[in-house]
Order: sequence, then C-alpha cells, then structure tokens
Amino acid sequence: MREASGAETGFTIAELLVALAVLSILISMGTPALSELRQKAESTRVVQHTLTLLNYARSEAVMSGLDVTLCGTDETGRCQRDWRQAASVDIFIDANRNKRHDHPETILRTSTLPTELGVMKWRASLARSYITFDASGFTWQNGTLTFCPKNGNPRDAYAVVISQTGRSYLTGDRDNDGIREDRSGKPLNC
Repeated sequence: MREASGAETGFTIAELLVALAVLSILISMGTPALSELRQKAESTRVVQHTLTLLNYARSEAVMSGLDVTLCGTDETGRCQRDWRQAASVDIFIDANRNKRHDHPETILRTSTLPTELGVMKWRASLARSYITFDASGFTWQNGTLTFCPKNGNPRDAYAVVISQTGRSYLTGDRDNDGIREDRSGKPLNC
C-alpha cells in the first residue's frame, strides 16, 4: 500500500492482483474439503431421519396395540422388495396383517426417500420387503438398512440394524479405518 503525496492512500493494481490470486488459491484448496463435509452431513441427516421413522413406527405399534408396517413403496403405494426402486417410505397400520397397505388401512406417515443423495438398501431375514412392529414393539425378523451416498464413498455410508426385539442401532467403525462395518464386521460396500 502506498501513500500518495496528497494524503490519499490505496492499493496498486499489482497488490490487488496478488491478493486475489492468494484468495483464489485458498478457496480452491477449501472447496473439496467443504464438499466432503457436505456429503457427510447429508448422509448423517438421511440416516438420522431413517432412525426417526423406525422409532416412530415402533412407538405407534406399542401405543395403538396394532401391527404397524414400514416399507419402501413405489408410486402406486406397493411395498418394494428392492428399496432402491422405492419412491417413498410408508408407515401404516396393518390391520389385516398382510404386510401391505390396503385401502381402508390408515397411513400414519409417508416420507420421500432422498434419491438425489444416494440409495437405501433393505436386507432382511426371509427376504421380506417390509418391517412390521407388533403391539410389543418386536419385529420378529432381523434386517439392515444401508444408505450409500451418490458419490459411492463407503466412508459416507451408514448401516442401521433392526433386531428382532425391534430396537435399531447404527453400526460403527470398529477397526478405525474410516469405513463403518455391517453387523458381521464386514466393511460397508457401496
């Protein structure tokens, strides 16, 4: 910064160009880290929302004393075996216990799956396409919901395990390699 003889001060064009060059280098270095942080935050938001849906379905089953089913559904409302093809998740009272939503049954909640952020995979015992909680809160089946982000990075993937007792939990990274494992200890693979 130079001082002019008439008491005016300012920056030269060369000084401004150097400052802009330094600023652009700093921004370009920070952009990938910011993108990774955003992906991690989005993945966390999706899995926390999934846990909320599971807990909601379980508590509704206990409070109502009726079977409540949660499943990934297509545009017509049919439960999908492959949740990657599902448009939304429906939670409904399964009064006739046929594990699908029929016209007179009440839909408690519908939630859109964030397909723009990644895919949700459901794998359950007996290859069931749904999760049903009974009046005691039990499911009587084991299953795992895995979220894989669009970028395919397993470091941003999550797995939610649902036990027969109806409790759900997030799997962790037991070997500290930055990738969460499934309940059998294998790294999540997207």
